[in-house]
Amino acid sequence: MVTSIPTGKYYEDKQVNIGTNRWGFKPEIGVSKRFSRFYAEAYGGIWFYTNNNDFLGKKMVQKSTYSFQIHGNYYFKNSMWVGFNTNWFFGGKTIIDGVSDDSQIDNWRVGGIFSTPVTKGQSLRLQYHIGAYTNNGLNYYALTAAYQYSFF
Repeated sequence: MVTSIPTGKYYEDKQVNIGTNRWGFKPEIGVSKRFSRFYAEAYGGIWFYTNNNDFLGKKMVQKSTYSFQIHGNYYFKNSMWVGFNTNWFFGGKTIIDGVSDDSQIDNWRVGGIFSTPVTKGQSLRLQYHIGAYTNNGLNYYALTAAYQYSFF
């Protein structure tokens, strides 16, 4: 269960805020399976939101957002690995004082990961992700390089 708590300063007269003035809950269920050197997992969840009764002096209701994710990794003998992942989000339409807008999302993202060990407990990772389909919001391309250190 993931929980989003209403933290941050919230101004009821501003449309863009650091705070959300509402709670969000996401129960999730998943499965995973290892096949020799290949590891696969899939999970789905639903975001539920409480109402924001102070949105520009109006009541904002957001419908649930559904999510589904799949990950697959292949592990080499030297602890190097490659992975593929995809996720899909659908729903989340907002309704302000009973009037619905064009905010429902139907977004699909895909990406790949390459990780290689540097020394014991340290690795370098490259990730590339793209917005494969976006009906609402911005598409993106992300390239990330990361250094990872494990304490155990």
